[in-house]
Amino acid sequence: MSMKEVIAFFKDEKVAQSLRANSSTIATAIHEKQSDGRLKITLAPYDKQQRAIASNAPMRVYLVKRMDTDLEKVFADKEMVVLQ
Repeated sequence: MSMKEVIAFFKDEKVAQSLRANSSTIATAIHEKQSDGRLKITLAPYDKQQRAIASNAPMRVYLVKRMDTDLEKVFADKEMVVLQ
């Protein structure tokens, strides 16, 4: 999984339109370590008011063994990052 893939997802017109349509949504990447050692990375608009992934929002979920160094640096020790 690479930072380029994350950026490409949020640059997709459908995703960008979803973010513009609601001012309380932000672009987020969330990662969770799975029991088998893989990482679950969820890319989705996040609704700040609802404190949840925006309903009916485009979303992409990856199960990966590792992230590239750029994405690792962005996450550091955080589970969720906001992309601007």
